[in-house]
Amino acid sequence: MQLPLQITFRHLESSAALKNNIRKHAAELDQFYDQIMSYRAMVDAGHKPVVSKSPANITSWGRNII
Repeated sequence: MQLPLQITFRHLESSAALKNNIRKHAAELDQFYDQIMSYRAMVDAGHKPVVSKSPANITSWGRNII
């Protein structure tokens, strides 16, 4: 992998293990397509879960089922 790789972390701390894993996967992409111009990866932990009184919070297409 000779091209620049941009790794962004949102809602969590960056770690060397995650960065190395992303670099490994980006390098593997060169095997499938040799004309990639750049690599961008975003690792997003999402928002913190909402505390509810029910033991399970099941959603489907963004709507709460339970």
